[in-house]
Amino acid sequence: MVSSIGRGAGLALVLAGLSACTKDASIGYLFEQGMKQGALIVRAEPVERLLRDPALDPKTRGLLETSRRVIEFAERELGMKTGRNYRHFLRLDRNWVTKIVVAAPKDRLEPHLFRYPLFGGLPYKGFFNGEDADALGRELEAQGLDVYTRHVEAYSTTGWLPDPIISTMLSSESRLVELLFHELTHANFYFHELADFNEAFASWMGFRGAILFYEAEKKRDPSRAAHFEAMEAELRKSNEFQLKFSALVREIVAKGKAIYADGSTPLDARREAYFGWIRARLAADPVYARVVNRPWNNAFIMGLGTYYTLVPAIEVYAEKQKLDPRAFLRKVLEGGPAIVPTIVGN
Repeated sequence: MVSSIGRGAGLALVLAGLSACTKDASIGYLFEQGMKQGALIVRAEPVERLLRDPALDPKTRGLLETSRRVIEFAERELGMKTGRNYRHFLRLDRNWVTKIVVAAPKDRLEPHLFRYPLFGGLPYKGFFNGEDADALGRELEAQGLDVYTRHVEAYSTTGWLPDPIISTMLSSESRLVELLFHELTHANFYFHELADFNEAFASWMGFRGAILFYEAEKKRDPSRAAHFEAMEAELRKSNEFQLKFSALVREIVAKGKAIYADGSTPLDARREAYFGWIRARLAADPVYARVVNRPWNNAFIMGLGTYYTLVPAIEVYAEKQKLDPRAFLRKVLEGGPAIVPTIVGN
């Protein structure tokens, strides 16, 4: 599950031949991003070979060994197809793999969609080069849009290419486990034009899959039960924050829609009042102290919405239907996009 603001982006689509620029299908963009992604994949080393290397540092070894068990568990217990994903490891000399750009109009809470062949409109655009993302951000700002850019630690090609484990995913064991289940969900399905659901469901699967995994790990190796329980505690604390923050994001969006709908005051005054209200609302709760001074604008809010707003509805649906991750994933796969309104209630 995306456990804190700015840490993860389940689906930064930068596929060779499967992306488009903001204005049109730019061959230059397709070629450049495809080449950069291909260069990363070529550099990735087989996990099995690395684990045989006595010089591999203990932390990386432990995390890669855990990743193997996660893949096996995902296939065996959750019925996930894993393909060739996460069988290779890529070490980067930075703490991010892609930089994504999110944009929105200044006068309403509505995402600016980037068009992608096969995938339709998505509310973000990814780049392997941070300067390229910044250049697009400046271009969109010149068009009068709010823009938010951020670094992300993981991405999925939704099964089109063999995604590697990346060193940016190794910040902690519990985070790696959660990310693997999240990204594997994207490799199992992608619903056209439903980015918010795709991300929210992957977040739900990330958390629930990780909890089930650690429950199984305690049975597999009782001598490390205390360690596995500590990992579960980290996941639950993160999940509690996300569910609470999801409610706040929905409140923020509802407030913004009401403010922007009031045309009796100038737009600049409405924006100043809106973002001032957000900061005051956040300052009232010490839990959100670290996000009060984030770059609040419509694009940032829309980016939060993609990862947060639907998770509670998915959680409620799973509880009412008594669905574990395996059964829920199967239900989604069998139901297809038509099942989404039933799950999220709209």
